[in-house]
Amino acid sequence: MTGYEQALEEHQLPFDNQRTFFADEFLEEKGYKFSKKLFNHDPQTDAIITTDSLLAEGVCDYINEHKLNVPVLSFDSVNPRLNLAAYVDINSLALGRTSFETILQIITDTKENRQICYRQLIAHEIIEK
Repeated sequence: MTGYEQALEEHQLPFDNQRTFFADEFLEEKGYKFSKKLFNHDPQTDAIITTDSLLAEGVCDYINEHKLNVPVLSFDSVNPRLNLAAYVDINSLALGRTSFETILQIITDTKENRQICYRQLIAHEIIEK
């Protein structure tokens, strides 16, 4: 969320918490429900970004049902079957592998009474459709 807020600030755009939704479950129904709230708040919404393709499916269902022309972008590691404007391939295999290796390193370092800050960047790719 911090990156989103920083990008808005850099472009002198206001933060509107009615345009941002957090899902406790990544389900199509949640994407549909959030879309309904979003378009009720701002019918002029011109793009939607989701964190998961299941949420994106619900968003796309809402957009199609209401015959809206709004591009949707999502994050995933497989090419979604959806008609998205783009998706970000988050490279989940490398993400999982690196996460596991980092956890093992933390366990080892803890046993040796070392405290180290861990930060890993995993390559990603934006794929336009």
